[in-house]
Amino acid sequence: MFDILCEFDLEEFALQDVHAHEQRPQARFPENNAIRDAIRKALQELRELNLIEFLGGARCWKL
Repeated sequence: MFDILCEFDLEEFALQDVHAHEQRPQARFPENNAIRDAIRKALQELRELNLIEFLGGARCWKL
């Protein structure tokens, strides 16, 4: 997931920006029927690693 975030030109991004790229992890894990949940979990893990910060309102910031 972090590789997708690194491709964003902006430091701040919205959850909908990430969802716009969900076909990539879906192609990698075709049996995963809950890809949006997996994306949300991955973002939470990146937050715990201090790689992103949640700003509220479904917005995030790359650190």
